[in-house]
Amino acid sequence: MTKRVLAFDPGVRTGVACLSATNYVHEVRASRLCPREQVDVYYAGIASTYNDLLLYLPAFEPKVVLIETFTSGMVAHKPQLHTIKMIGAIEMLCTMKGFAYRLVTSSQKTGYLERAKKLLADKEFEGVQYLACDKEHVIDATAHALRYLEKGK
Repeated sequence: MTKRVLAFDPGVRTGVACLSATNYVHEVRASRLCPREQVDVYYAGIASTYNDLLLYLPAFEPKVVLIETFTSGMVAHKPQLHTIKMIGAIEMLCTMKGFAYRLVTSSQKTGYLERAKKLLADKEFEGVQYLACDKEHVIDATAHALRYLEKGK
């Protein structure tokens, strides 16, 4: 059974990762992801406009969409406002297109950042380019997708 996940790390430059895994090892009361080689990366890159978001959802047909949520104090700066708008836009598009989505926190990706870096370093992406300054956002989105594939939440 293939489980495809589309993850977003929203911001002015939104990190996007679409991953899937087809084989799972079932342990007592938990499903664990098989070795890294069995994870397929369909896309890892950046969405910088609302039109980019419109392309990703139908193109990848994910089982679930992960959106890193944003928490802050009472004062918001322009980049933070854009992040909040992107989160709302992704939620709205998921609702309109009928895709299940989950909000995830920044701290949930912590244990998966190194695996995400290694996975992205080991893969060659044809036709996908992102600037070095965007790499952190792509890694963050990939880490969220890896966590979901392993834990299912």
